[in-house]
Amino acid sequence: MRLRTYRSWEPGTNCTIWQAARATSAAPLFFEPIEFGTPPRKYVDGGVHMNNPIRAVLDEAHSLWPRQQGRKIGCVVSIGTGIQSLQGVGTRGHEIIGAMVEAATNCEKVAREFREDLNVADPRPGYEYFRFNVDGLHGIGLEDWNKFDYLSGATADYLRTHRQEVERCAGILPRLST
Repeated sequence: MRLRTYRSWEPGTNCTIWQAARATSAAPLFFEPIEFGTPPRKYVDGGVHMNNPIRAVLDEAHSLWPRQQGRKIGCVVSIGTGIQSLQGVGTRGHEIIGAMVEAATNCEKVAREFREDLNVADPRPGYEYFRFNVDGLHGIGLEDWNKFDYLSGATADYLRTHRQEVERCAGILPRLST
């Protein structure tokens, strides 16, 4: 179930902001699931089944603003949590399982496939698509809160090297709000 603050075809949960934040961070092995709603349901981090929800976001937007009504989506911004580096599969059971988990949670693969599908289906879909994802964060886990300085530096480097794309995105967004 998607957590929303607006009306939808799916019943709402009437959850609070803290419950939504807690639900989206309930990563197994780190935080227990949270339960809320009527009837109560358990919620876990979306990475368990959908690490990059770009297709779900676009489907949701199209259900809210159907194309036949003349409304268009102006811009789609996808923000990643770091690009994974390629690694071997290994030969031991735990290595193979680890490689399978990494493949299943590879957000950049989903983003790449989404962009490729856009180019095949409609080279000009009527909106701008931006994907921002910092390189070099592969080895940093949820438990590595103490690596904030490294994360900040890597993000600053990324923003410097991708400045033109960030500025292009930032220039489009204000025009869409009018």
